[in-house]
This record gives sequence, structure tokens and C-alpha cells, in this order.
Amino acid sequence: KRCRSKRPLMMLCKFFFDILKSFGHYSKIPSTLMTTAQKHCQSYLRTMATKEQQATERQLMIKTKACQRLAKEMTYYEKEVKENEEKLAKMKQDKTADSYDIKKFEEVLGESYMMIPDSKARFQKSLEELSLFLDTNTVAEGEWISTAQSILEENGISLANTAVVDETNVDDLQQGEAF
Repeated sequence: KRCRSKRPLMMLCKFFFDILKSFGHYSKIPSTLMTTAQKHCQSYLRTMATKEQQATERQLMIKTKACQRLAKEMTYYEKEVKENEEKLAKMKQDKTADSYDIKKFEEVLGESYMMIPDSKARFQKSLEELSLFLDTNTVAEGEWISTAQSILEENGISLANTAVVDETNVDDLQQGEAF
């Protein structure tokens, strides 16, 4: 029976080549077997490179969206405080307003004030995580890298160490050529 998946064969080819490479016995392998094994190994390498790149891009997307969400949250709390301050000022000017309502609204305003430093701290932490991620990972040029870079630039974080690389096409590699 034929195996439906090429993955076990690719894993076997990789293992086989690793063993042969360690002993230096490439010359004893029939050329047709070598060509077939090389194709499967190249396919395996392409698959693994694609999966790794997709995982990195996914993490970048998650971290970028988190920064965007926390930035919106922070601006929302700041806007809420301004609105509540205006509403409280109107309540204090109104002679018919109940003192209990004013006191409770002051408590609500106090809670809103407490949320601003917390949301700023979470946003800064998220920005630092995004910056660290970009500094430690190589990411192919795309939508999320440009969005992440613009978010960091807007918030005054330097991008000097950010590594951005173009994708390498492994189909064009020749036998024995490193990528």
C-alpha cells in the first residue's frame, strides 16, 4: 500500500540524508534515488519554512492587534473621564440634583481615573512585547509588519534593530546550494 501522506517519507528522507551526510557516503547512492529523495527533502524544507513563517506572522498579527485594542481602550478611558467630568460639573451646577447622586457619580469618576494608569501600563507593556518580538524575529514584509512598525513609530519606540527579510524561493536552489 502507498502512504497517503508524504510527511513520513520526507521525515525518513531527512533522517536518511543526515545519516549519510555524517558518514560521507553520497557517492554510493543511485542517482534516481538521490533525485527523488532530494525532491522530497526540498518539499519538506519548503513546508517547514512555510509553517514557521506562518507561525511568526500569526504571532505578529496577535501582538499588533493587542496593541491596537489597548490603544483604543486607553483613548476610550480618557474620553470617558472628560465626559464624566463635564457631566459632574453640570450636576453640581444644577440646583435640583440630589447630593447622593453627585457623590455616587464622583465615585464613578474616581474609578475612571484609576483605569487610565492601568490601561496605559498595559499598552506600554504590549508595545514593549511587540518591539521585542520584532527585534528577535525575522518577519517577511507584509501588512502586519508595516502596521506594527507604524504603531511603534507613533508611540516613539525605535525600530533600529528590527530585522525584515524578503522571502527566499527554495525552488530555484541548485543541488548543494545553501539558502
